[in-house]
Amino acid sequence: MVNTRMVNALSAAAIVFGTGLLVPSLADNAFAESVTVNNYESLNAELCKGGEIVLGADISVDAWLATDCDWIIRNNTTIDFNGHTITSAADRGYNIDFQDATLTFKDSVGGGGYTQLGANNTAIAITNGKFILESGTINATTWGVVLWHDSEFEMNGGSIIADNLAISGNGTTDPNNSRYGSNVKITINDGVIESKDDWAVYNPSENSTIDVHGGSITGGSGAIAANRGTISIDGGVFKSLGTADVEGDVSQDGTRGYENAVIGIPKEYGPVTVNISGGTFINENGAELIADVSGLDNENEATVNISGGAFSSEPVADEIIAGHEAELNEEEGVYEIWPINIDYVDGWLEDGGDAEGHVSTTVEFGSSLIADRKATLSAVEVDAGSLVLDESKGGELLGAVDINMLMRDGVTVIPVEDNQLAVYIDLDEEIHAMLSEYDKLFAVYFENGEEVERFEVTLSNPDDGYWLMFETTHLSTYGIVGVNGEEESSTATPETGTVTREGASAISAALLTAVAVGLLVAIITFTFLIRRI
Repeated sequence: MVNTRMVNALSAAAIVFGTGLLVPSLADNAFAESVTVNNYESLNAELCKGGEIVLGADISVDAWLATDCDWIIRNNTTIDFNGHTITSAADRGYNIDFQDATLTFKDSVGGGGYTQLGANNTAIAITNGKFILESGTINATTWGVVLWHDSEFEMNGGSIIADNLAISGNGTTDPNNSRYGSNVKITINDGVIESKDDWAVYNPSENSTIDVHGGSITGGSGAIAANRGTISIDGGVFKSLGTADVEGDVSQDGTRGYENAVIGIPKEYGPVTVNISGGTFINENGAELIADVSGLDNENEATVNISGGAFSSEPVADEIIAGHEAELNEEEGVYEIWPINIDYVDGWLEDGGDAEGHVSTTVEFGSSLIADRKATLSAVEVDAGSLVLDESKGGELLGAVDINMLMRDGVTVIPVEDNQLAVYIDLDEEIHAMLSEYDKLFAVYFENGEEVERFEVTLSNPDDGYWLMFETTHLSTYGIVGVNGEEESSTATPETGTVTREGASAISAALLTAVAVGLLVAIITFTFLIRRI
């Protein structure tokens, strides 16, 4: 085990906070049986031995911890608060200081945790080690968790509540400084992180990453201040209360004069990349959403890539990646980021038939289909006189409809092919009776106005309702043909691609024509139910 020199308490004015990204090589200290401690003396001794420590009572600490090992914990240690608390009023820069090891906090009962009192103190300091917070609460009157070089923090639950920075790194990169801030990794899977007057997470470390998958992160200034490194977010709730005094004492509150924002990107220490694919982002009291909050003109680059998430105000369009857009969810009062034309459709799509020339249509696909998230089904009546049947097969064209899936623009056709589909057309009683007079009914697939293929149609038993059904593999233009006698027919299923729909709005309003009696039949309501076969 590497033995590092003891570092005395540092004044807050000398600390340059930041975060970095390096996972250290940790010692494999095998845990013995857990040890229960009930007072400062036993806690102080066990912290130097490592292993699992279980609190048997609330413990108040007025002196420094780990005095038997130069005030620095260097063995893998788990503290189970067991529903109890450690409250430290010791006047030391780092109340729990550990190096070259893994420290785990958990609270197997609930209601327990660690409280650090006193100004200019840090509750937990990590150097070349890993800190895991499974459960329990860390309360800090100044700073919560600070990561120095080659350190990692993993949060799976619990909470960190601090007056100032709840989680921070260090911007110093000189390895001659034992507390420099390179190579830091922060992973937040769950839990609550709050800073009353500052940034909840502050990150200017060299070679640093922050990955957030869940939890709640709230700050008086904002959720995250990114001064360097890469931040990736796919879940969680992020909030700026917009209440921090940006003109306050820089050395005390760490805001460094930054304006309030949910995600602040001052980028003073180096380039910053922020990738957002999920999560909820809330700005209050005039705080910015995602912004350069430093007010400084520096050459460091900031890249923001938004591909998902919900935002209380509309994100900057240039920060939304290509193929995505912000859409206002009026019910929730947030802007949601969605793909413009990429998503999986596995269920029903419906054309309500309310628009002129449209028929009521509902679709279910036999297998999932990549399509537009806001894809709509369009079933538009076609002038049967514009379509040409294969004379060798005979029959009477009774009507036709153009069925397509459209992107949210209502114009662009999304090809639907090689998908097992069943198409149901709802009929009224009169038309059902008319169709039943034919020996056979066929659905005809048309391409460029000419017949390509036809296949049998099943007409329902009136006791089961009034509808007809045919099967196909894609959406396109289809006609219904009635055949009497021995006229030739085919029962193949079309395998060709979707016909591009052009000028559908100009198509005739007549859907079915009763050719036998020469009457114009009223518009039929179509319901295309596409089921899994």
